[in-house]
Amino acid sequence: MPAMLLSLTRAEILLTLFAENFLNERVIMKIRLNKPFFIKGLAVVYAVLMLLILFGRTSYNIGKPYWEQLQLNINLVPFYTISQYLYLLLNRSNEHLIFHAFINLVGNIVIFIPLGGLLPSIFKSLQKIIPFLLCVILIIIGIECIQLFTLTGSCDIDDFILNFLGVLLGNLLFRLCHKNQNSIDL
Repeated sequence: MPAMLLSLTRAEILLTLFAENFLNERVIMKIRLNKPFFIKGLAVVYAVLMLLILFGRTSYNIGKPYWEQLQLNINLVPFYTISQYLYLLLNRSNEHLIFHAFINLVGNIVIFIPLGGLLPSIFKSLQKIIPFLLCVILIIIGIECIQLFTLTGSCDIDDFILNFLGVLLGNLLFRLCHKNQNSIDL
C-alpha cells in the first residue's frame, strides 16, 4: 500500500509538472503570437499606473496665491535636490526624511525604466536614438509642467534628470534584450 501511494504521488507530480509546463508554454506561445497586442496592453496598464502615481494625489494649497505657490514649486538648479537627498541619506541628518529621500531618488528612476522599453516596442520610429530622446524629453517636460500647474507636484530639474536616467536604463535593457533576441533568432 505505501508503494502505491508513493507511485501515485510520483505520477501526480509528473502530471502536474507536465500540465504546468504545457500550460506555460501555451501562454508563452500566445504572447509570442500576439506580441504587439500584449505590449500595447502592458503600455496601457503602465500609463494608468503612471497617471495615478504622478497626478493621483490632491493638489496642495499652502494658503498663498496661485502664482506664489508656483514659484515655490520650481527648482531649475541642477543637482540641488539630488544633493540634498544624498546628504540626508549619507549623513542620516533627519531620520524622518530618510525614507522620503530614498523613495524620491530611487522612485524617480525606477518608475521610468519601463518607458524606455515600451516606447520603442510600440513605435518603431522611436527605435532610432534621436527621435527616442526627443520624445522622452518632451514627455518628461510635459509631466513636470502638468505637476507644476496643477499643484500636484513640483517642477524640478532633478526629477527630470532622474526620470531621464530611468528611461535611458530602460532603453538600454530593451536594446540588450532586443540584440540578444535577434542573435538567438539568427
